[in-house]
Amino acid sequence: MRHSGFTLIELVITIIIIGLISVIAIPKFISFSDEANLATAQYTFKQFEQSAKLFHSKCVASGWLGLAYRGGSGASNRFEAAIRAAGLHNRPSGSGSCYPESTIRDGNFSNGRDCAYTMRSLLNTDMTITRIESDNANSPETTIVAKAESNQHICTFYYQKGFKERTRSKMPLMIYNAAKGTFTYENFN
Repeated sequence: MRHSGFTLIELVITIIIIGLISVIAIPKFISFSDEANLATAQYTFKQFEQSAKLFHSKCVASGWLGLAYRGGSGASNRFEAAIRAAGLHNRPSGSGSCYPESTIRDGNFSNGRDCAYTMRSLLNTDMTITRIESDNANSPETTIVAKAESNQHICTFYYQKGFKERTRSKMPLMIYNAAKGTFTYENFN
């Protein structure tokens, strides 16, 4: 009588081959995931940069270059009305650069909330963008964490979705200077 089936040696060789393939393939899949997260971070930051430059162009074309938001009086209300009439939803930077800067105070990013609002309103996105000072800055749902340089026109945005295992200093980041209109990128490797 003949029995059909696999011998023990055939099964062991098959298990060894599957093990070797998984040792080679799993790191490749992990690197694909890292590359996809990095590409998403780059795309998001470049999208913000392009939106800020478009905002700047609309501001310049509207004749507001060199004007700063001063807060308070009827003149500032006319300034705000003119900016809204031009289709601009953020204020130009308090430095007068015409780059967007949503602020609560007198034209400087005062905290991460101002930075997060600026990015959120320019990107018009459902991504979770929060300030570094908030309790949910380390939440798994948070995509971008924003930090303001005190009393300056500078925001640092950390792209943390997919990079939770990295320390914040090693996450992909963009430094946005609203006064100069510069965008600096770090940790994109």
